[in-house]
Amino acid sequence: MGEKIEVTIFRYDPARDFKPRYEKYEVPYRDGITVLEVLRYIYDNYSPIAFRYGCRIKACGTCSVMMNQRPVLACKERAQKVMTIEPLPIFPVIKDLVFDFDRYLEKRARIRPFIDPPKPTVEMPRALSYETVNRYRECEVCIECLICDAACPLLKDSGKGFSGPSTMLEIARLYREPQDDGDRIRIATSEGLLRCDLCGKCSEVCPVDIKVHEIIKDLQEMARKER
Repeated sequence: MGEKIEVTIFRYDPARDFKPRYEKYEVPYRDGITVLEVLRYIYDNYSPIAFRYGCRIKACGTCSVMMNQRPVLACKERAQKVMTIEPLPIFPVIKDLVFDFDRYLEKRARIRPFIDPPKPTVEMPRALSYETVNRYRECEVCIECLICDAACPLLKDSGKGFSGPSTMLEIARLYREPQDDGDRIRIATSEGLLRCDLCGKCSEVCPVDIKVHEIIKDLQEMARKER
């Protein structure tokens, strides 16, 4: 017999179960197998566990899970030979590994996530500098997987008035958008910008390598200048 992966899966259906439970499975091991492939094997061969996935190329951000207490993209993360897979801990569970996005979407709606048109007297340049485009692009590559929120110590501790790194990253994207004229620094401050202690946990886990804490630091510096 070949090598096996020993995987423990969080199972919970709020409509039927009194409390969560964990179930153990064995999956054949092969070099390079991902967490998502392990979940698909369990679904096909053992039990119809609930989990999300889409693109399988770390572009859609829908397959976020906790692997051994660390937030990861299931399609990107290589499986370990002993694993515990759970849903992201800061969101209500819909079923098994599927969590409810509504809390995040409510925060997103508060920050006016659209371009406020510039004043009529402002003329936009015909060409943007490389620096301007690159600063915007640094935020725009976010895939909204919410892994940074799952790693944030402030959000784990009931939020403490901080909306989270994913929300701050979206505010920063709009702040760096040359056509936007919204008061993004005021909005960021109202969402707890200055409560962030820049620990860097969000940047450590970001699957697309965004330096999230550095972007939040930039917003904080602008907020202090505007005081």
